[in-house]
Amino acid sequence: TAPRDGGSVDHRLARLLDTPFLVRVVPHLAPETLRQLIQYRGLDACGELVTSATPAQLTSLLDLDLWRHAQPGRDEQFDVDRFGEWLEVLVDTGDSVAARTVAALDTHLVIAGLSRYLRVFDPGTFEPVAQSDDESIERHDLMNSETSRDVLECEVGGYLVRARRTDAWDAIVTLLVTLETEHNHYFHAVMRGCRRLSNST
Repeated sequence: TAPRDGGSVDHRLARLLDTPFLVRVVPHLAPETLRQLIQYRGLDACGELVTSATPAQLTSLLDLDLWRHAQPGRDEQFDVDRFGEWLEVLVDTGDSVAARTVAALDTHLVIAGLSRYLRVFDPGTFEPVAQSDDESIERHDLMNSETSRDVLECEVGGYLVRARRTDAWDAIVTLLVTLETEHNHYFHAVMRGCRRLSNST
């Protein structure tokens, strides 16, 4: 909004970011203001601000920040790269803090974002099976039958997680491991959702 004290909007944003009581101020700010602060300072420098927001604020903030109009008149598109940046910033604030913050979000949003970065399978799908010549297919060979052997993957909480893209991989694995340990019910809800999308094609 237009400043009333003669100072620029940037100056007012800088003062707000530098207040020693920022953590207590953030929950009372509008999501639009939070987005302005993040755009002014840069997402990578706003970890404390983001983790101080309420779940409702963060959901609205992500709606504002992750959906972009590619062209005027076209439907909004999900910004996959930006979602990865958000995850990396959250994990940088601390594994448990990131897991707690994500676990407060709507599972559909998290599933939509993570499914752009990874595919999730039940490892039992890749158990050895008998071939026609009675020679078994090795589990490792079966797991790699549809992709190159240098793909990034790991097992977390009983699921096989395979990268669709490599950026933000370390942050995602860290987040999933912490969610599985500290927010188990939420973890399984997200993984089941990602698994359904992985199997849909």
